[in-house]
Amino acid sequence: RHFKSLICFLGCLLAAACAGVDASDAARPEPGDALAGAHLFATACATCHGFAAEGFPGLGKPLRGNRSIWEKTEDQLVHFLKEGRAAEDLLNTTGVEMPPRGGDPDLSDQDLRDIASFLRSINQ
Repeated sequence: RHFKSLICFLGCLLAAACAGVDASDAARPEPGDALAGAHLFATACATCHGFAAEGFPGLGKPLRGNRSIWEKTEDQLVHFLKEGRAAEDLLNTTGVEMPPRGGDPDLSDQDLRDIASFLRSINQ
């Protein structure tokens, strides 16, 4: 029985190697799609951050030209979008909560990755 499992496992490894797939790639999420992220940003984020990501004083910080977007890895940025920031957080300079997932619990992790990709694209 263990021999059959071993043969199956080795066969899977061989198939992955022949396909040019690195085993570590299987766990990686799909890269963000900036175009899809722009649409999601317009529907989920623009209310507070503006359609041009220019921000609104006392509401949402400007995201265009925002250095902290490049200081974070894509994974860190996605994590931030997932978690949000409480109004009382010392790093919150607006005093307004950044809700988890931008206030839209239906945004998937891939949606957040797309938004992160869009934000990075407007800060190049």
